[in-house]
Amino acid sequence: MNDGYKFLDHKSDVYIEACGRSLQEAFEQAGRAVFDTMTDISKIEFKTMHKISIQSEDLKSLLYDYLDELLFIFDTEMLLFKEFKIEIENKNGSYFLHGVLKGEKYNPDKHISKVGIKAATYSLMEIITDKNKFCLRFVMDI
Repeated sequence: MNDGYKFLDHKSDVYIEACGRSLQEAFEQAGRAVFDTMTDISKIEFKTMHKISIQSEDLKSLLYDYLDELLFIFDTEMLLFKEFKIEIENKNGSYFLHGVLKGEKYNPDKHISKVGIKAATYSLMEIITDKNKFCLRFVMDI
């Protein structure tokens, strides 16, 4: 278990809880958890930077779209990330996420394959807010 995320019990898929002191930090931890599911993130170096921008109608859609975008980048560009800087704002009834992701291109000789993720899902998705803590719970289809 990492300080910012943990893997919860699930029968057939990967169930993740990612937490932070802010919503942005929880999203950053969610990104780390996704890539930690796929490979040993300690082996990822900071060789490339990738910017993302996402607009969604609500927070659950924003989380789903964010996770989906991470998988899309991996599937199309073979990039792995371990550092995330996320900003989220609510403007005119929509949520906007802007992020900078740092990592490197997947190298099968360097990056072990743990679990292949097929897709993000809305299954068991929760956004839990407490006084000083935000937690995201979500399932990734493997």
